[in-house]
Amino acid sequence: MLLLVFGTICAAAMGASQPVMIIFIGDITNIFVSLTDLEQKAKEIFVKIAIVGVVAFLSGWGMYASWMIVGEKQHIQCRK
Repeated sequence: MLLLVFGTICAAAMGASQPVMIIFIGDITNIFVSLTDLEQKAKEIFVKIAIVGVVAFLSGWGMYASWMIVGEKQHIQCRK
């Protein structure tokens, strides 16, 4: 049961990463409107995008791993 809850939380985090990425990409396009301190603002947003990417990767891995373990356990119980 704990693995299902963990997998669901990871799935929610992975699903939330795409809208967050869209917001950051929108921030990148807004930077080009005001050309003051362009490089510093772009670096900050790119770091945020990289962090969201790492979180999405780890949450996706956690989601698939936990649900695969639960599925294998159910498969073993059904075969008995």
